Amino acid sequence: MLWVASLIFVGEAENALAECNEALKEFSGWAGFHRFKAQALFSLDRTGEALSAIEQACRLAPNIPFFQEIRAQCLDQLGRTDDAAAARKIGLELKNN
Repeated sequence: MLWVASLIFVGEAENALAECNEALKEFSGWAGFHRFKAQALFSLDRTGEALSAIEQACRLAPNIPFFQEIRAQCLDQLGRTDDAAAARKIGLELKNN
């Protein structure tokens, strides 16, 4: 899974997205691949799709604060600032528990 993060980091978001899509065919219940898919989509300015992917990650792993921050970034980008603030609040609550 770390290779996907590396691809995103070096600007290869299309390749990272392809890797995530391939991995999700076999491991659809793995929240980490949904998270990296979201980040790849966000890097490609496909924010609506990124939000859907990170929301799936949040459903699969609801106790990970960082997922809420990614969700908040997507919501901010979509102009949904109140929803973004709520996501950040959830993330902080998760982090503090």
